[in-house]
Amino acid sequence: MMEHIYNDLKNLRDKGALVHCITNYVAMNINANTLLSIGASPLMSHSRSELKEIAAISSCLVNNIGTLDDNWKPSFLEASQYYVEQNKPIILDPVGSGASKLRTQTSLEIIKGSKKLIIRGNASEIQSLVDQSKISSKGVDSSIESHAAIESGKILSKENDCVVFISGGDDFIIYEDKVTKISNGSTIMTKVTAIGCSLSCIVGAFASVGESLYKSAISSASIFSIAGELAASKSEGPGDFQVNFLNKLNNITEKEIFDNLKITSV
Repeated sequence: MMEHIYNDLKNLRDKGALVHCITNYVAMNINANTLLSIGASPLMSHSRSELKEIAAISSCLVNNIGTLDDNWKPSFLEASQYYVEQNKPIILDPVGSGASKLRTQTSLEIIKGSKKLIIRGNASEIQSLVDQSKISSKGVDSSIESHAAIESGKILSKENDCVVFISGGDDFIIYEDKVTKISNGSTIMTKVTAIGCSLSCIVGAFASVGESLYKSAISSASIFSIAGELAASKSEGPGDFQVNFLNKLNNITEKEIFDNLKITSV
């Protein structure tokens, strides 16, 4: 299970990936810097008049609904259509799904209009996309532990033929009945805004070069969380963590991955 993880990173660094991000205003800067640090290239565009051209040159699409409004919604849906036509990966970050009808419904519409899809969210967001009556969401923060959403993740995966990536204290990557658990990372990662959004971008980069969406999600989760763990160990707080994190993404080694990875099949 571990062998492909560093190979995927090496492949990304060798080949590169142009990641088209329709992302929120809060996240744009750190998303771009995170992609550059890992070896990919960011492209931020949500203008409908250029989406078709951007899709033609990009490796994947990352839809992040963090600062969703009525003008952005058509861009998410139209862009997804172009990536489906070209059989390129689509990543959905359903930020705050469950907090409002607009966010939940937009996420569900993007899912319906996507193929080669990975959904990456916290437990509350994932549960809201399966059965909204059983989760009391508090918005962009998860109000439940990640493991509590595993069954919802399986349902979501089977119903939509997609990979589901639940982020939290432990990360769970799900495809149908297959579940991989990764237990790296640091709580300080929750103290820097848009770290989770950046993870969704990294998932897109790996999905562009990996042999399967499931393995690509495992690789991205592993490397991202280990980099966070190692960066946290030499950081005083959120400020220098962000700098140390970008540096570690840039220079993480095969040995660091194998020595630190905590991965199990569930």
